[in-house]
Amino acid sequence: MKAILICPAERSAVALLSSHAPLGNACLLGQTLLEYWLSHFSARAAESVLVLANDRPEKAAALVDSGARWGLNVRVANEMRELTPSEALLKYGAEMRSGSETAIIEVLDHFPKLSQYPLFGGYAEFYQGLEAWIPRAVTPDRVGMRQVSPGIWAGSNSRISPQAVLQAPCWVGRYSVVGPRAILGPGTIVEDGVVIDAGAEILASWIAPHTFVGRLAQVTQSIACGNQLVNWQTGSVTSIPDAFVLSSLGHAPRTGRRNWVSRLGEWYSGPRPEPDLPWNEADSAQAGTDA
Repeated sequence: MKAILICPAERSAVALLSSHAPLGNACLLGQTLLEYWLSHFSARAAESVLVLANDRPEKAAALVDSGARWGLNVRVANEMRELTPSEALLKYGAEMRSGSETAIIEVLDHFPKLSQYPLFGGYAEFYQGLEAWIPRAVTPDRVGMRQVSPGIWAGSNSRISPQAVLQAPCWVGRYSVVGPRAILGPGTIVEDGVVIDAGAEILASWIAPHTFVGRLAQVTQSIACGNQLVNWQTGSVTSIPDAFVLSSLGHAPRTGRRNWVSRLGEWYSGPRPEPDLPWNEADSAQAGTDA
């Protein structure tokens, strides 16, 4: 069996999702669409896969390399625009034919076996597709994620306060931090390297990788990426000016406060048995006031 994967070009309906990486390389529940599809075809004993990419194809090539990770022969071809399946078949069909079998062609706009949940027609479709994929995301070849209780998954290197409340379905990615009294779910998806500060509430929302959600913040039915907040029901976009409410962990605010972003960055980039987290200081100070 041979397969052709067509990476989607930018989609105006979900423009925020491709602001940092092409859609095929976007991190969704800890892995990219390309990785999920290559794992899918590896499980089906495919021989080789041709990846067609026109949006930053060098990122797709760097991700898949030769395909050895999946036991596949993978090649990335740079296209001037996104091809339709018919165009891809016309251009590469003869090359990708396996005996008498025509190559399987898939557009990476949905998860494997979930074509009924298109991802990029709008933010509501995107969120619904993610939620449907949660119980399928931990593929047999995947490590680092575990189901800690029914309907709740957490990364092996995540730090979740015993005082936090997680309600199924809920996903907390690797190297993420969830503070005390935070409430996540139902329907909350926290990607890798996210920090949820103490008392924050997140309901039916997706938090993009390396995003900070501040103390007592409330995020409901939204897509949060850096300081951008999108209501996935209405599509309305809001930029949050206060970095201590919502921000990218790659951009630390300059204030007189101790640089919590740098401290957290140092922690989740490497193993630390007892991280010094910013809410510890605030909680200690409050305890002293109460006394």
